[in-house]
Amino acid sequence: MCVRDLKPANVMVDREGHVRLLDFGIAGLVSADGERTRTLVRALTPDYAAPEQFSDAPAGTAMDVYGLGALLYRLLCGRPPPRRSGADETIPPPSSAIGDAGAGAGGGTTRTRAVLRGDLDAIVLKALEYEPQRRYAGASEFGEDLARWLDGRPVSAQRPTLRYRTGKFVRRHRGSVAAAAIAVLAACAGVAATLWQAQRAA
Repeated sequence: MCVRDLKPANVMVDREGHVRLLDFGIAGLVSADGERTRTLVRALTPDYAAPEQFSDAPAGTAMDVYGLGALLYRLLCGRPPPRRSGADETIPPPSSAIGDAGAGAGGGTTRTRAVLRGDLDAIVLKALEYEPQRRYAGASEFGEDLARWLDGRPVSAQRPTLRYRTGKFVRRHRGSVAAAAIAVLAACAGVAATLWQAQRAA
């Protein structure tokens, strides 16, 4: 199913922390053979609608991924992402947008920017890609990347460079890496001392 109208007014969090979707008014079914339902009236919320919805594109999961990305942007920045008229226009990442007009997430403090900068910025912007095929394939992939970010693991929204993956590993295993480094230094010191003593004996 494709909801097509994800927005704050349609989402509720109950006392147990479960998220509830309140309105399926323009939801469209996506069948196994790829055919999608269409509505005769364009019903959407401009601030949270995917760009292709404005051109009456067939319903698809990419629209919901965009809607979820727009909701997350709103939660982080205090306002929805800016609307774009083309793929050449960019959306400011959350880490820089939180300071605009004193909006959202801790008032744009340095600490908040540091938390958002990097992986979380990349995740949100991937969900908000202008072209549907460049977004996450579905909500589950979006959620999995957020879980990786929470766990300190590499996220798929970033380029998988060796430096990036190594940095993530070191930050996730600081204690083990520090212990290994101390052990290596101790071994090197021991070898150096042995060689020095051997040289003196010779």
